[in-house]
Amino acid sequence: MRWGNLRRTSPFSAWYGSERGRPVDRHYIDGFMAAHRADYTGNRVMEVKNPHYSTLYGAPAELTIVDIDADNPDLTLHADLNMVGSLPPRAYDCAIVTQVLQYVDPQAALANLWQSLAPGGVLLLTVPALARLDPHDRDSDLYRWTPAGLRAELTAAGLPDDDVRGHGNVLAAVCALQGLTVQDVTVAELDVVHQDFPVTVSARAVKPL
Repeated sequence: MRWGNLRRTSPFSAWYGSERGRPVDRHYIDGFMAAHRADYTGNRVMEVKNPHYSTLYGAPAELTIVDIDADNPDLTLHADLNMVGSLPPRAYDCAIVTQVLQYVDPQAALANLWQSLAPGGVLLLTVPALARLDPHDRDSDLYRWTPAGLRAELTAAGLPDDDVRGHGNVLAAVCALQGLTVQDVTVAELDVVHQDFPVTVSARAVKPL
């Protein structure tokens, strides 16, 4: 075994690699959101914190930005996802919730999001399976999920769990922990999927009509 410069007890980046390039988990999240752009193009869309994906890949007819932070300049609805009913019922055709569930009560947030979707509405969800603690707020970064764990979470909340996927492989996992980026490896390497080494887990859940 030749460790080279990987034999280290601190990562190359303490910020997911964001100051060096594109973090590897974003490669998977971006791919998932781009693949499902039809779900939030021309529809009533809710996205948490900012309009990143709703405007990057889609063109919503109506867009609501939800955050618990009342000082968020992108905010259009001040709400706590943990409070069921804080989101308006049956108001959205698509809810975009990327890398949020680890900061909230998963069951309460899923119930709140689900009741906010209109019949036929779609929840697009991503969660971390492997990631360093949030350097901004370690005490609020509570959970990680395997694909099986996210299926169990969705089932417990009464949501369909038939479209849950893990994304990543052992190289991507090393990159995620070390703060290495997409620019440090190749897209072809990152696109190899190894079910034992998910970095990010995605779910697409459609509300029955």
